[in-house]
Amino acid sequence: CIGGLRCNPVRCSNAVITEAHIPKWREVYTENMRVVEQGEAGPAFEQAQEAVNEAKMVLVSLGEAV
Repeated sequence: CIGGLRCNPVRCSNAVITEAHIPKWREVYTENMRVVEQGEAGPAFEQAQEAVNEAKMVLVSLGEAV
């Protein structure tokens, strides 16, 4: 998986994620944080929280501050 959003270099040694993918991962993080910040009453809280955690792992592995 090259650059796919399901492709996490922290979990998969075959993942090919570079700095070029940072904007999309940042977008995933930001959009899902909006849902998480609404609290557990939000419609997709658990799924958004998982996406935030996944994006955070990738961003940190690429040297980005979150």
